[in-house]
Amino acid sequence: MAHARERMIEDADREADRVLSAKVGHGDARKILDEVFDERTLKALHKLMNEGLLRVLDFPISTGKEATVFCGLSPRMEEYAVKVYRVGNATFNSIRRYIQDDPRFRRIGRDKRSVIYAWAMKEFKNLERMHAAGVAVPRPMRAYENILVMEYLHVGANHDPAPPLRQARAVDNEAVFARVREEGRRIVRGARLVHGDLSEYNIVMAGAGPFIIDVGQSLVLDHPQAKEYLERDAANVAKFFARRGVEGADAGALFDHWTRGVSFTKKGEGGEEE
Repeated sequence: MAHARERMIEDADREADRVLSAKVGHGDARKILDEVFDERTLKALHKLMNEGLLRVLDFPISTGKEATVFCGLSPRMEEYAVKVYRVGNATFNSIRRYIQDDPRFRRIGRDKRSVIYAWAMKEFKNLERMHAAGVAVPRPMRAYENILVMEYLHVGANHDPAPPLRQARAVDNEAVFARVREEGRRIVRGARLVHGDLSEYNIVMAGAGPFIIDVGQSLVLDHPQAKEYLERDAANVAKFFARRGVEGADAGALFDHWTRGVSFTKKGEGGEEE
């Protein structure tokens, strides 16, 4: 049984190395593998493959401080975004701070792996709430340990990764601002969350308009710092669109629109919403 597990890990490692080497070069592929795919993560990935959700990882989409996102293929050749959170994470303390004050995640272990697993599940749950509220976010598919599988947002005939708003070309800034203004309202009023890091870096352009991504740090409205982070979100969005010449891109007005009729206390504890 132990030998079978070892072969499984070796096979998954070789397959990941083969695919990544073809896409980004052998040296870069090995670096990504060493940073992302420890033995436990390879086992988790293999479980998702055995479930029939994934067949292979195709290529890396992006790499951030906390995770690397890959394009994955299902057995039916459907494309998914597969976000793998690095357990050996340099931002561990900041991640724990976001989780420990969230009433949904009070009972988690103190070790690094438990915190990262909770972080992956937190992003999955936030995506579920936003998607149910009609927010333009990637549709969540599955979270398991430090892996999150969701809809792959792409552009063009080659299905290139959707670009962040700051890099997107030929953008109607007035129309996109109007859409982001309403998406923010749906996040707050519909999902009763605050994104917590909303900016031109975490808005991507795909299909008919902007999508909101990277919601792991998103907070429930009764979180003690929810208003502070929402004010920061409004300031970031307004600043970007004001630089793009959009009239009415004002942080205060944006915050007021997002919070009109919204209570920041737990539902049933502080009055009714409109």
